[in-house]
Amino acid sequence: MERYNIIDILGSYSYCQDFLVSFKDRFYRLRKLNSPEIFDMAAFSKFETELEPFKIFGLVLPDFLKFDSERPELFYPYHNEKSFTGDISKKNYIRSLYFFFDLIDKVVHGVNFIPKCLDIRDLCCDNNQNFYFIAPFFKNISDHSVYTLSENSEEALISVMNRIIKDTDIRMRGTSRRLDLFFNDIQSRKIDCVSEYYSFYNSFFKDIWQIKPREPYFVDRKNEKELINQIVFENVSYKKLLVYGPQRSGKTSLLSVIKNEMISSEDYSVIEAHSKQDIYSGLLQIISAIENIDYTVLNDISNLNIKIFDLLNILNTHKKFKIAVFIDDFHDYENVFSDLLSLMENIDFQFPLILIVCTNSYELVLKKQYNTFIKIELRPFQIEDTTTVLTSMLSSSFAKKTRTS
Repeated sequence: MERYNIIDILGSYSYCQDFLVSFKDRFYRLRKLNSPEIFDMAAFSKFETELEPFKIFGLVLPDFLKFDSERPELFYPYHNEKSFTGDISKKNYIRSLYFFFDLIDKVVHGVNFIPKCLDIRDLCCDNNQNFYFIAPFFKNISDHSVYTLSENSEEALISVMNRIIKDTDIRMRGTSRRLDLFFNDIQSRKIDCVSEYYSFYNSFFKDIWQIKPREPYFVDRKNEKELINQIVFENVSYKKLLVYGPQRSGKTSLLSVIKNEMISSEDYSVIEAHSKQDIYSGLLQIISAIENIDYTVLNDISNLNIKIFDLLNILNTHKKFKIAVFIDDFHDYENVFSDLLSLMENIDFQFPLILIVCTNSYELVLKKQYNTFIKIELRPFQIEDTTTVLTSMLSSSFAKKTRTS
């Protein structure tokens, strides 16, 4: 095996050391374990393939392993992520807990994977506020920062999660009133399923803008996703996409993934709109944050077309913005936006503006005024596709049982 070059030390714990290394023109997080007994090879061999789909949600699996010495080496993809071992802002702590509860729920009920221990220091965040968790394929660790399960069961995992919450409460108590209320509530409850952590947490924080939950389960629309990405990122100033298909065909979930990619990789400002006021407020926030222009949001809906037109022209003079407007269930709001969309046809946009509307109305798709939209159809799922949903949302044993019954 070729040698790698150590660039930096990412972390040093009682059972391992993490390094940033370059190897074959790529960067990796190299984890050197103190002993082969620390890595749970049996669990890794059993669950590696089944956990692959969860990488999209932030689960980090090793790209390859090197076990030909007394100190095994695990090479993970590196995203310039930092571990939560030092000070962390309240905003990122709220986000990280949301991500952690959601991911644990996914892997436990997705593939019946119960880790032998959890190390919260393996919870990481990159510069784009994307969260990651190194897959917990470890065991036989004696470290006060590592939470070890008493047995391989969901009940034992719940006991560990309760300890994590208690320790987190001690650390964060008093920093956020809602966090305090959540900690009080969750610690007074009897938890029977790990999904309850995510559900209770979501009930406290779902309306706060800092929270950007990971995407829900959806069938892999790889071809449609690649097509939308190609259209979105091509060099055209004003693009209009109309995504259509029957109800429950995955339109909203697919666009959620596209939205997150636009925010993280292309620095887009995303506006989700169900009214003109939503668009106006979103544009106003973008301009005010950068240009310090103080506008008062109008309540008079009759003036909003002109105000939006003015704001778009201000943005045109700077040419440094990237904006995406998403309108879900467009069939319910078509009349709200029709005159504004006509007005926008008269603007010569000098910056990337993407309008993506989503509908289940085939009648709307056929209307003449939408002939200039790029139209992408999401067809109903085939039976083999729905297996992906089952194995992602339910246990693999349940999915197999359902297929054979």
